[in-house]
Amino acid sequence: MNTSLRILLWLNDRFSMPSTPPRGDPDSYSEWEFQVAKDLYEEWYRSLVSFDRKFILDVGIGLGGNTVYYSLQSQQGQVHGIDINAWHVRQAKRFAEKKGKSENILFELADAASLPFADGTYDIVISNQCMEHFPNPWKSLGEMRRVLKEGGMALLEFPPYYSAKGAHLYDHIKMPWCQVFFSDATLVAGVRAIGRARAQCMPPSQKEAYLKYTETQVDQFLRWVNKMSLCRFRRVLYRSRGWRMIVFQKRPSSTKTRPLIYLPFLEEFFVTSIRLVLQKRSTEHITCFDFVREDIRWGIMSLRNFANRVLGRLRAV
Repeated sequence: MNTSLRILLWLNDRFSMPSTPPRGDPDSYSEWEFQVAKDLYEEWYRSLVSFDRKFILDVGIGLGGNTVYYSLQSQQGQVHGIDINAWHVRQAKRFAEKKGKSENILFELADAASLPFADGTYDIVISNQCMEHFPNPWKSLGEMRRVLKEGGMALLEFPPYYSAKGAHLYDHIKMPWCQVFFSDATLVAGVRAIGRARAQCMPPSQKEAYLKYTETQVDQFLRWVNKMSLCRFRRVLYRSRGWRMIVFQKRPSSTKTRPLIYLPFLEEFFVTSIRLVLQKRSTEHITCFDFVREDIRWGIMSLRNFANRVLGRLRAV
């Protein structure tokens, strides 16, 4: 065991397990996605665009919870969900049937970088927690634009790679920002070491399954985490012609770290998620001024909210 791995394991023992989605039961995970989509819709989407009577594409469905919730908000419309994982598609179909939703929802096996739909098919394209997994994010974003109607909206949300849990290894490695301090090789060795140690405490009937799950986590990290940082994502948007930026919101992990997300370099580490709304406009493209405008807008809103909280406390006194 090399020195960097020893340090990683020692540090990992000093942190508590972060909150994570339910992993054991597929239906529980789908229900969790369903609730996440509900919160996201109520907090964000509903104020931006109506889903009713719209043709909607969900790119990267996970286990289907998000897509099923969107179908509830598009009673007179149609919702399609695609994923590159066949098991995800099967589970999504089962969950839709469980929720009694099958008349306006369709799931297909497809690659985000090569969508099997005609140009200008959809009013809205949604992709949650997927941009950090696409092997070719620029091409995937281009495909989303292609299948949108002119004036259609793309709603994107994802955690950048250098955020506290951006490595997606939190089921094993509890240390935040582990990908900042350790190499990929050390992280992989750490996941395997932690998996073996946990498996030793399990009954024989569970040990093999957990070791297999550990290797699945390693495979997902090496193959499906594309290290999409804030800086890299901006470059992707600069290359993607035909978009108008409506919203670009950087979200912090807490109100205490909010000022840090507006500082160059530090923003990479303290932005927990990015929320982005793009509108298809064939003659337009995104520039650096769009990002500056959005930072100023959200910064002013944050200062206003902070001032209101301070005034509220002073009035209470």
